[in-house]
Amino acid sequence: MSSLPKTSNYIAQNTLLASLDEGACHRLLARASPVELSAGDLLYDACIPLERMYFPATSVVSLQYDLAGGSSAELAAVGDEGLVASALFDAGPTTPSRAVVMSAGWAYVVSGDPVAAQLGVGCSIPVQLSSYTHVLLGQMAQAALCNADHTEEQRLSRWLLMRFDRNGSDELDVTQQALAHAVWLGFASALFVLAKLRRAGVVHFGRDHLSLRDREALNEHSCSCYQAIKRLGSLSF
Repeated sequence: MSSLPKTSNYIAQNTLLASLDEGACHRLLARASPVELSAGDLLYDACIPLERMYFPATSVVSLQYDLAGGSSAELAAVGDEGLVASALFDAGPTTPSRAVVMSAGWAYVVSGDPVAAQLGVGCSIPVQLSSYTHVLLGQMAQAALCNADHTEEQRLSRWLLMRFDRNGSDELDVTQQALAHAVWLGFASALFVLAKLRRAGVVHFGRDHLSLRDREALNEHSCSCYQAIKRLGSLSF
């Protein structure tokens, strides 16, 4: 894990923060605190008033929704391109999803009141933050359609491509159970697809680690939703 910054007086390691004008970025960073996040940490739960906003730097956070039967599914993942708990900009700051850390790292954390004071709750919200929120909703909708309409292999391949992109490497620490939940699969189904990809020489996996062996082949096993979600992400700022 990268070391925590000793001060907020430096360039933000979050793309969304860095896209703000210099004055707004530095005012927010002056009130922000760097925090280490461990895999599995619950940042907030569903339908509970939000108190903090997170801008991931080296961590990745999974936004999850409860399904019937007690299981959960991933709606979207947020890394250094965005923010977690954007509902704090709304009049009723709650959300039906929960936020769970998928990849350990650090993030900027800001309490609700400073966010409101510095970034426009009750007046005008910076266009970058408003744009990102709409893009995130679009990505959620695309992922939901993918999980409903496409094959298990396509769904899991799309998710892996997106996660490898965020990591910036061909190595990924993730449990097989978390991966299954992310694409609305049963554990046995996820293992079956992973085994198929391994036999094809696309990935290698262990209990809580995956290595990408052939990105082009993984892209062929995926669906058009991967590129669609990437295009949405490019419209954030």
